[in-house]
Amino acid sequence: MRTILIWLGTLWFFVPISIANQSVGFARALGLPLARTPISEKYLGKGKTWGAWYVAPLSAIGVLYLQRQSTVFHGIELLDYQRSDLPLIGLLMGWGVVAGDQVASFLKRLVGIKGGDPWWPIDQTNYVVGALSAVMPITGWLGWEPVSFLLLFALPLHYYGNQVGYWLKLRSVPW
Repeated sequence: MRTILIWLGTLWFFVPISIANQSVGFARALGLPLARTPISEKYLGKGKTWGAWYVAPLSAIGVLYLQRQSTVFHGIELLDYQRSDLPLIGLLMGWGVVAGDQVASFLKRLVGIKGGDPWWPIDQTNYVVGALSAVMPITGWLGWEPVSFLLLFALPLHYYGNQVGYWLKLRSVPW
């Protein structure tokens, strides 16, 4: 039972990370400023845009505040959603998502993988590693079980999330 509660709390922690990761596709679809402006097509590809740097953090902050209002997972959260530094955590979480994704894109180019081509499992986990790396100096270490579960859960979630994004025409590739 304890493990199930940890997994549920971990999934709840994962929600703003996942929304931040998907928010850039919605920003493009809505035509938000800089959402289609590449940072460097040569080093990151045309899909890594300046807009991600404000859309992802704002999305993470918004979701964290919605979670603050919820009592669904009260008592099993990995994070105290009543913290006074919740906006900072959301900001770092969003920036971590973007940094993880963009560093992976840069490394992908270095090893000779073309933009848009899959790089398993890096493509599926880079945003989680980025978000965790960014927030843990503030939140502290979450523990091996939650971190392992986050990374394992990201594998299928990323795949199915991208399938939906491709179907909604928010992504140019289905992976």
